[in-house]
Amino acid sequence: MTETEKKRSRFFNQKDKEFARSVNILSYLQACGEQFEEVSSGTYQHADHDSLRYNIQKNVLNHFSDTNSKAAFNCIDAAILMYGFTYSEAVHDIFKKSKLIPEGGIQQTFYSKPKNFDYNRDVKEVAFPQRAYRYLTEERGLNKKLIDFCIKDGTIAGDTLGNVVFKWKDMKDYKSNKLVGASIRGTRIIPEEKRKDPKTKYFRKILAGSQSNAGYYFDLGIPEKLVIGEAAIDVLSYVSRKINNGEKETLKNTRFASMEGLKDKTFLNQFTAVNHIQQKTGRNKTPKVLFIVDNDQPGQDFIFKMEDLGESYDFGDCKLGDCFSYEMVPSIEMENGKLMKDQNDLLLYMSRQNKELVQEVNVNQQQPHQQLGGR
Repeated sequence: MTETEKKRSRFFNQKDKEFARSVNILSYLQACGEQFEEVSSGTYQHADHDSLRYNIQKNVLNHFSDTNSKAAFNCIDAAILMYGFTYSEAVHDIFKKSKLIPEGGIQQTFYSKPKNFDYNRDVKEVAFPQRAYRYLTEERGLNKKLIDFCIKDGTIAGDTLGNVVFKWKDMKDYKSNKLVGASIRGTRIIPEEKRKDPKTKYFRKILAGSQSNAGYYFDLGIPEKLVIGEAAIDVLSYVSRKINNGEKETLKNTRFASMEGLKDKTFLNQFTAVNHIQQKTGRNKTPKVLFIVDNDQPGQDFIFKMEDLGESYDFGDCKLGDCFSYEMVPSIEMENGKLMKDQNDLLLYMSRQNKELVQEVNVNQQQPHQQLGGR
């Protein structure tokens, strides 16, 4: 480190700060080794974290999955947001990385995955996804018969890296085999020091070119009801819990779908698709909707948004909102001291409770025999 750099690490004048702010955010992040791909005109998405997006016209970096983080409107804020730097550390790092930025500003060699969706190009499936299967059934506690069904149905797969692949089929047609997208979920916990978002324990990614406002889903029968959550594991957890509780009848003729976040357009597309399937099959039943979003502030805000939406639109002879119902997980404090947040938390909690109950019953059944044997 030069003497000038040492001084800058301790003190920066106004000119230094203005320079650091003015550096193009994307150029700086590329110099840090981050990879981005263009997902629409002027919008770039992080190659490994689809919640990180950069707008080239506004020079703004947004982290959509973290409601506590603000958009970064200059390079200093972006460095602090991405790497947790102090203000001085951010300025110092920008000066250091600015030497790697070409004179023209933004590098022309973006991470360049083809923009069209090509599942076979981007995913190398394995015949039987053992690691993915173990992760879903053991770590996530999902019902084994349900996962077997989804693998056979072609909505879940595993790749050669051991990731779970959630395959998005065209939602408009019943029993469609046309793939329009896919999302990847890692099965190994990312070390905390390597996480872009401290709360994101597993690698997650949506494949390049996946259809916008679509997502993972599977049908049990011809759908006349829509159960929709934030992620694939949420809806799989809901179905697993119902199966475990002997409530299979309530799952018939239902589509279970993920919004891949809290996306009202994805919900509306799924609702329209289920209604279209009803009309196409001659059933003409008004689709009922159950929202199973997370028990947190973004989830609550989304419910309020859906309630407003439901009151704003008519559907046939009634309000759209008359088709809506909501199920939030209870605010139970779990063993780790945190409040229950999502459907998978509830599934795992209920499974532990049932195991403890079985163990208690077994102990109580053994005690009378032990007492009789001692007389």
